Amino acid sequence: MEHRCGKKHFEKTEIVSHEYAGADCYCLTVRWPRMMEGSDFPRAGQFYMISLHDKSHILPRPISLHSFDEKQGTLSFVYRPIGAGTQELTQYRAGESLAIQGPLGNGFTVPSAGSCHIIAGGGIGLAPLPQLIRAIRSRQPEARIIFFAGGRDRHIQELIDFFALPADIELILCTDDGSLGIKGFVPDVLSAYIEKHRGSGTSFADIAMIYACGPTAMLNKIRAFSQSAQLPCQLSLERRMACGVRACMGCSIQTAAGVKKVCADGPVFDSLLFPHELP
Repeated sequence: MEHRCGKKHFEKTEIVSHEYAGADCYCLTVRWPRMMEGSDFPRAGQFYMISLHDKSHILPRPISLHSFDEKQGTLSFVYRPIGAGTQELTQYRAGESLAIQGPLGNGFTVPSAGSCHIIAGGGIGLAPLPQLIRAIRSRQPEARIIFFAGGRDRHIQELIDFFALPADIELILCTDDGSLGIKGFVPDVLSAYIEKHRGSGTSFADIAMIYACGPTAMLNKIRAFSQSAQLPCQLSLERRMACGVRACMGCSIQTAAGVKKVCADGPVFDSLLFPHELP
């Protein structure tokens, strides 16, 4: 079952498991269709288009890769049901077939230089970040990783627990209502933390990268801070996508290097491409 679409196509796969992940999110795990074909491994920050059974929902849904298990040959996607399409997705069960397309887009790039990696995520933007942590650990086993994770309230802890993050990362939780961790928004907590620890005996001179994924308002603040502090930063943008393969103009955005398409040129971009607020 292959539906041609540009240079890539949909492939039939099997749902291995589908479970509640906490904080109104679900985790869908499927078999990796290309496991036996020697194709490149999916990268943290890339996404897949998932085709729905109900064909009244014509467009597939783009969902970020949450994790890739090479040994098991599986892909996992953590998502929050919001519209009719993702609400339908919650009804799918293990053993059912599913058509997916990917991996698509450009993921995060982990630099070889620098020993401190700062990761920031808010809401469902947390979903692709555990795979990023694994990618950093694979490249730099001794690297320092500081993970700023934000949510509306204390229920964000359910999602963090589901992620089963490595014990040696520095996890800083913040919530909008202050019911867990620090009361406040991720960008404010992140910038205050870095400014506080600069010159206080903790060195941030060797920051390899700031990686951020979440709502546009959050990304704009982190973009502005990283540029003012002259720190390298990658932003994973959230945009509506119709095709996922550069075939339409639905996710086009203006950057300092001209018009780019989030599906193909992103969703991860260097923050320097946006000298002003994100469109």
